[in-house]
Amino acid sequence: MGWLYQIYFKNSEIAKSFGIQDIIPHFYAPQNVETWSLRTFLTWDWFPAMSLTLIYLFLVVVGNISMGFLTRELFIEKEKLPFPLVQPAAAAITTLSEREKSRLRLLAIASIPGLIYGTIVYAVPFAFSAYYNVSIQIIPIPWVDLNWLIHSFLPGASFGIATDLILMASGFIIPFDVCIAIFVGSFAISVVGNTLLVSLGITKFAEEYSYGMGIGVIMQRSSLHAWASPYIGVAMAAGLMPLIRRPSVLISTFKSLIAKSSDKERSKTLQRAIIFFLISTVVLSLYVYTLVPDFPLWILLLLNVGWGFVYHLIVARAAGVAMAFGVPYVRETFFLMSGYQGTDAWFGPTYFMSDWTSNFALCKFTGLKATSYVKAIALAWPVALVAGFFYTSDFWRIAPIPSAQYPATQIYWPLSAIFQSLFVTRSVLSFRPLWILGGFLAIAGIFLPLDFIGKGWMAMGIAIGAGTAIPS
Repeated sequence: MGWLYQIYFKNSEIAKSFGIQDIIPHFYAPQNVETWSLRTFLTWDWFPAMSLTLIYLFLVVVGNISMGFLTRELFIEKEKLPFPLVQPAAAAITTLSEREKSRLRLLAIASIPGLIYGTIVYAVPFAFSAYYNVSIQIIPIPWVDLNWLIHSFLPGASFGIATDLILMASGFIIPFDVCIAIFVGSFAISVVGNTLLVSLGITKFAEEYSYGMGIGVIMQRSSLHAWASPYIGVAMAAGLMPLIRRPSVLISTFKSLIAKSSDKERSKTLQRAIIFFLISTVVLSLYVYTLVPDFPLWILLLLNVGWGFVYHLIVARAAGVAMAFGVPYVRETFFLMSGYQGTDAWFGPTYFMSDWTSNFALCKFTGLKATSYVKAIALAWPVALVAGFFYTSDFWRIAPIPSAQYPATQIYWPLSAIFQSLFVTRSVLSFRPLWILGGFLAIAGIFLPLDFIGKGWMAMGIAIGAGTAIPS
């Protein structure tokens, strides 16, 4: 769907209203408006964007798998983190493969309520929207928004009840202490923090806020104007403080790079992981630099190589303790702080991290070799790309995207386009280095006493909660 969003953005009224429609480069989206109106990928206008995407995907996958092997050594083999959300998947795989009757029966019985609930929540509304052009919502997804109840005494705060069964199930899987920590982090931002922003008139979010504003909009606007910078520091502290506090784990892993005798094979694996990660991220930086030669190369290297490495450590540890999470607006922060005045770089790709550590944890829990899993993915990935190309082409041919037939794109794509336009035109300049440092010091200050009593991992839960909507 990435290509579809790109050509949508190129031809959107939003891009036009911001005055950037004519400066979107050819490597991002086709320049010919007929390609958009004809709804087809089968034209040479797509070649620059498609070739860039394929090269980018290959380099990113190589980098992610490589770092996955390194974080596997750190957090699965050395620290032996529990990866709570991976364990149910491992249990399901084991149940299906061993075919023990009582466990299969339990799995089948448990799936029935989920199937009924999913039909009511997702299938019925989609069918009515697609076939009858009637919008109905039997159960609000992803949450029941109750902001209108609390804004009279907590302006700017958010409150609601999640309705996604996956979230509910996750609450029974993640350790209870971590659940409490996630709630504390979310409550601190969504309720206390946002209320203070509005009450004291801090940041532009206080100006944009209005009574009854929805949870999603509040989260987007407050993050954009206030919390994006400190959250970068929060996430960095949560991921790095355990390694700073106990560097022996990191040191022993890197010692394995030069190990001998019985650890020789492991040493070779880690060496290859580091080498392939560096090659993939450096090549990606150089490739983007050839497309946008007026953008500082050192920023691309810092973002793709430096932050890419650190971010893997953060996300892998988060998945090991509770669940993986994202750090918002890091790329935008680098771009704005670089002083870059052009526009093409905003449309170039940067390294995107995916959580391969959880995949390798699943391999360990099910007795599968990590290398076997990688080989299977290597075989399946090209097939999935080709199949996805044809599936997406068919969906696009059936109806325009966005449209009523694809309601999610009608909601989220315009929002994404607005945010993207704000950054490209530099209408958003709310990133503050001191706030990043403040976020780091805050979590570091929480981590140290918790770690002293053996609960340091709860700091990661607080960090996850800081970026999580309060209903979740």
